[in-house]
Amino acid sequence: MNTGPRHWTWRRLRLSYGSEFLEWVQQSGAKRHALQNVGGSLLLFFQRWFLDGEHGDRSVERARFFEQLVPTAQCCDQVLYDDVPTAAAYAFQHLLERYRRTWQVLEELMHHGALPFGRYGVNLLDVGTGPAPTIYAIRDFYGVLNDFADERNVPIPPLFIEPAVVEPAHGMVLFMHNLSEVMMAVRPNQKSGPFGARFSYLRDVDIGALREDAIERTIAELLREDDDLSPAYARKLANESGELVRQFSYRFIVFSNVLTTMGFTQECLPTIIALLENQTAGAIAYFTGGVGRGGDDNKDYQEIFHLVDAAAATAAWTLLDLPAVLMSRYDDEEAAEVARYQRQIWSLFREHSRHEAAGVEPKLPHLSHVFQDDYTGKGAGPFSVRVYRKGRLPQ
Repeated sequence: MNTGPRHWTWRRLRLSYGSEFLEWVQQSGAKRHALQNVGGSLLLFFQRWFLDGEHGDRSVERARFFEQLVPTAQCCDQVLYDDVPTAAAYAFQHLLERYRRTWQVLEELMHHGALPFGRYGVNLLDVGTGPAPTIYAIRDFYGVLNDFADERNVPIPPLFIEPAVVEPAHGMVLFMHNLSEVMMAVRPNQKSGPFGARFSYLRDVDIGALREDAIERTIAELLREDDDLSPAYARKLANESGELVRQFSYRFIVFSNVLTTMGFTQECLPTIIALLENQTAGAIAYFTGGVGRGGDDNKDYQEIFHLVDAAAATAAWTLLDLPAVLMSRYDDEEAAEVARYQRQIWSLFREHSRHEAAGVEPKLPHLSHVFQDDYTGKGAGPFSVRVYRKGRLPQ
């Protein structure tokens, strides 16, 4: 990576290299290779966690996995993810597809010059992390951007991600920890994680209180180290600490399929506004969700995003002019890779629990293309996206 003088700007990078980078991603197969790494790690996780052998008899874990497949497919936001098999049932169905959709959003951000960057890395806050597809995708996307800069001698410093997880479910946290350990073994030379949650709930992300607590601790440390320092000057030094500002400022905030009902969205709005108000200029936040009502009057995504638009405006964030709906195709190379790894994982369960697998397959019609190798009935699936920036996007 070129580590020469930092004489570029993000606007220059967008104008000079954005389109070239996206073309390079397609031509080099970098996205597909990244997806294969995650898919291979997921397959290895399932082999280790659910097959008899290293951890003894795993029939109980397999039974729990089968039991939770239908609930995590039909009403995933109402399931309690208290154990790894339940989290794995969700991840089997959704992780690789959500990973792929995150790449789509990142490509749009890159195309429109809105992808966050930072001289000291990109602090990421992922709200409702689940099995961590968003973090894995963002980490890999920036890693590919670094590879592009190396190959094309683009004068940018290394870009890296510092993720903060917001996830209340113990089973999801255990799942992501174990999957990240597998990834670390598979790719020892690449940064791995996440291995745990920094915050359990969105309401815990009180940036003002966290920053003030850190300032008070810094003041106490300064006063212990220097008897001649006045409390007022110690506070001045603490307030001017760039490290404290970076520690509690997020360049990138993601709400991926978190706000799924009107009631929950309304409950979260005050916290979302406070979170956005406490960020610095240039930060980017995006929200994804479904399209339409989803058969539930309380699940009207158009109204949910209207509430988010109002909250962002209140916090002085600008809604960016990016596509409001993206299409996730099921007939491209990445979709084929997702299905391939799902088939390999499912074959493990067919081999060890054939009766249970056969019994649940008819209840999961959205996975017909996985259960039947020659099934090609799925079309493109739309999902909603809203992208906001603290302040306006430079022209």
